[in-house]
Amino acid sequence: MGMGLHPYVPRTDRTELRFQARDVWTEGGGHLPDAPADWPEPLDFRAGRPVDGTWRNNAYTGWAGQAEIRQPDLGYHLRMAASPIYGDLMLFVPADGTAWRWSRKPTPPAQTT
Repeated sequence: MGMGLHPYVPRTDRTELRFQARDVWTEGGGHLPDAPADWPEPLDFRAGRPVDGTWRNNAYTGWAGQAEIRQPDLGYHLRMAASPIYGDLMLFVPADGTAWRWSRKPTPPAQTT
């Protein structure tokens, strides 16, 4: 189970997102992460790219804890930083594409035996 923050951000045709992560996961049954993917272009935000209106519900593991959102149509550029405990990121864009959100799920500490 994960718990995190779920900020919603408006989306225009010029909204851009950039963040670093180790892996991207495809969406599986029950809208849960299924398996790591080979960074398909529409899911690769490492160099920055527009957030299009296509349904997205993808997990990113090994998130670096920083993200940039550019909203040239709305007149702002947002930089976010999160504590290292938030090592996973979920990106969700609804089917109508009007808004999007991401979740920062805490990564549990490594178990020692």
